Amino acid sequence: MEWQGKHDVLHKAHSTLVFALVVLLLAGMSAAFAVAARRSLRRGG
Repeated sequence: MEWQGKHDVLHKAHSTLVFALVVLLLAGMSAAFAVAARRSLRRGG
């Protein structure tokens, strides 16, 4: 495999990792928002 092929593979892997990180951060933010909303509703608004 030449260097250009290796570069393409590394670029795809990096893109996938960044995408996964963004998805995990969004999931964490959504979970935190859900917990905050539940606590707010439990206290009566």
